[in-house]
Amino acid sequence: MANSMSLSDFSMLVGAAPRWCQNALLALDLGFRYERYLAQSLGLARLLQQGYGMPLRRAMTTAEAALKLSPPARVRLAASDGVTALELDVPRYLSRFALRAARLSSDAPPRPGRPKRANRGGGIAAGAAYGLDIGALRSGLRASPAERLERLDANQRLIAALRAGRTPT
Repeated sequence: MANSMSLSDFSMLVGAAPRWCQNALLALDLGFRYERYLAQSLGLARLLQQGYGMPLRRAMTTAEAALKLSPPARVRLAASDGVTALELDVPRYLSRFALRAARLSSDAPPRPGRPKRANRGGGIAAGAAYGLDIGALRSGLRASPAERLERLDANQRLIAALRAGRTPT
């Protein structure tokens, strides 16, 4: 996956709505940089902010520090009173992030703009190589609409007769 990505890719990796991602990046003075490592940090910061009410700047600093550990390990954040603590399971978070990244690579969100046109070059040659009767298709296309309608009616009569168990005449 490329280092730079679209907003929809970035928000999918973060696990948040695109608008939340843009607002968070502006609040953190990061501009609109959509990069994988930033999505990883912001996703963990989002969990800390929403799950534990931690301010976003502090959550981002904590997330970046936790993700820098090598190898990834559980991180224990003790409160200032020494009575409570928060434990971050960084390996589990990285597994969830890897799942989102895999989903993004296999099921990417639609891109803005017109879809790319299909390659129109090899269809006839591929059909002939497969064994289709290209001559019959071409003769059908050369027929007028009235002639095509007449052939369609004849085919329907044939099918109706076969279903009724009669021999077509």
